[in-house]
Amino acid sequence: MTFIRWIAWAMLSMFPCSSPSRIAGEYRVVATAISRATPSPSDAADLASVASYESGYDVRAVGRKGEVGAWQLMPPVACESVRRDGANAQRAVDCQAREALRRWKEQAPCGYTGEMGRTWASAEATDCPMARRRMNRATAWVAQHPFEPVATSSPDS
Repeated sequence: MTFIRWIAWAMLSMFPCSSPSRIAGEYRVVATAISRATPSPSDAADLASVASYESGYDVRAVGRKGEVGAWQLMPPVACESVRRDGANAQRAVDCQAREALRRWKEQAPCGYTGEMGRTWASAEATDCPMARRRMNRATAWVAQHPFEPVATSSPDS
């Protein structure tokens, strides 16, 4: 199984969808962005879990407080200058995935979900129910479905 298929499978299990056009559209765009943002299965599962909770993988989502995209990032987003239409649409989502992962790692899960105010750096995920839900689902997925890359055979010389 390829990494991008593994990510798409994780996404469908975390946020089921029966619309083939939505799976071929938004899910594919988000899965591609996640695969480009990180080679780590655990980071990929975290990004998929966060996006499922934040927007249901809707790359055009806008939150009540102005958060935007699949990961509901608050402006200023480092990739605001990337146009979100036509050929650049995938580049914009790729950029958002990298930024979401950077914030997830830098702020820790409690900071990302905004549950700890300015004290997030020292907070444990157990103190933050929203962050804990996102992490538990991703951790369970990786434990139950470890990513096993397809072995490529090399020709014998």
